[in-house]
Amino acid sequence: MPNEANLRLFIDRYVENVANLAREYSLAYFTSSASGKKEDYEKAKELKIELNRIRGNKDDFLKLKAFRESGQIRDGLLLRQLDVIYLTFLENQIDEAAFKRRVDLETKVRKQFSDYKAAVGGRELSDSQLNELFKQSSDSAQVEAAWTAKTAIAGSIAGDILILVELRNEAAKNLGFSNFHEMKLRLSEQDPAEFEKLLDRMDQLTADDYQAAKAEVDRTLAQRFGIREDQLRPWHYHDLSSVYDLDLDKYYKDKDVVEIARAFYADIGLPIDDLIAKSDLFEREGKGRQIFSINIGKEGDIRVLANVKSNSKSMYYLLHEFGHAVFRKNIDRSLPWLLRDPAAESVTEAVSMMFDRLVSDPVWLRDVVGISGEEYQKIADQALKAQRLQRLFLNRQMQVMVRFEKAMYENPHQDLNKLWWDLTEKYLMVKRPENQEINEWASKIHIALYPAYYPNYMTAEVLASQFQHYIAEHISGDSGFAGKTAIGEYLIQNVYGSGKTLPWRELVRRATGEDLTEKYHASFLSGTVKALQDYH
Repeated sequence: MPNEANLRLFIDRYVENVANLAREYSLAYFTSSASGKKEDYEKAKELKIELNRIRGNKDDFLKLKAFRESGQIRDGLLLRQLDVIYLTFLENQIDEAAFKRRVDLETKVRKQFSDYKAAVGGRELSDSQLNELFKQSSDSAQVEAAWTAKTAIAGSIAGDILILVELRNEAAKNLGFSNFHEMKLRLSEQDPAEFEKLLDRMDQLTADDYQAAKAEVDRTLAQRFGIREDQLRPWHYHDLSSVYDLDLDKYYKDKDVVEIARAFYADIGLPIDDLIAKSDLFEREGKGRQIFSINIGKEGDIRVLANVKSNSKSMYYLLHEFGHAVFRKNIDRSLPWLLRDPAAESVTEAVSMMFDRLVSDPVWLRDVVGISGEEYQKIADQALKAQRLQRLFLNRQMQVMVRFEKAMYENPHQDLNKLWWDLTEKYLMVKRPENQEINEWASKIHIALYPAYYPNYMTAEVLASQFQHYIAEHISGDSGFAGKTAIGEYLIQNVYGSGKTLPWRELVRRATGEDLTEKYHASFLSGTVKALQDYH
């Protein structure tokens, strides 16, 4: 009988069966990424398949549907658990053989990404070495060679990605969705039509500012590489620091960026010493290239995997990933197991993006990194311009990624290479290479392994600015973060602690007093109050 008592029994049995297995899988995923060993990847794969057997049980799924349709579940916390477990089971209602084929292929591709190193001039380069080349070089041929090497992985995995797209679409259509992209939006509690409006609105709000910034970028890059502006191609845009003559790396050089992150989070009331102790943060032979945060067991074992150097990019990743980690750490562990997750991926991404922006914030550089007052006065204006330039480019890249994936899942048989470069030229205003056989899209790890995740990033960028505005207006009193433990208290009480007990849009309303709105993000990107005035 579908009543509350029986639903509680069902959930208790499910958690008993799956909690330890989920912990083992998370640990295996982290271990395989850290070790790079084939046997560790195989273990993670088998555990994922075993999890699917439980979550894909058709009889249990029918029971969950009956609970949802009964009208007998009235307890708010229990009803929320029902929503969460139902969506989990729905996503996993896949034929076991088809699911195994998909996981086999995803594991193969994940290992390829982990192992891949770009070879430039006969020498294999790590990601950090490749980034340094893009930053330092003014040789057009050299950066083209580096970009070509970086994207060369596409040649060996594009075919596998297309098979994965077909497998994902087949599973989604069998569940009643039009395609996999639509399914992922709905399972993350986003309405596709509402998200489409947000995407279009952000296109409109960023187009003019981006075009103006892009003109300045093109003039600077053409001068740097000694070429005409119409000769600029994708490989010229990997490092934009020369646009404002701002070398952020010098502020982090010879500094312990892990210690900076540790001290900063402690300073705002969100200590991460325990998280650092369990993390794997430095490069070594055989270690994978992925950078991520993971919650192992929902009991406080939260770790970050990274490859840290003393530079601004590593500082960015540390602020971002420990932003995720500190979120999960501060979810109330007295909550039911099913609700010990962020309200949505877009919410945890929003807070992490709010923190990663600080890497180029002049106030943060002065108060946390320790640049002098004189240096602060010298770079403040340029640093803010550089920060907004980076976010403008990021927002336009999101337009490309989201629209590409949506169109790919709607019609995977079209010319995807043409689609990619058409979107790149339209939204980034970057000309396609003459060699149009380069499938750059297939070198993007999110397209291969974290499909339809970019809508979370787009929503998160908007929400990050909304959180940032609310904190400045109501919590900290200004835009500074350093030394303000009230920020941590606010986040724990209003964003982190409640976990998944609230639908994410309701959490946003409660935490900021408003529905999700683009006005603060538009203001942040333009650097003026004009965008805010447009709303009055």
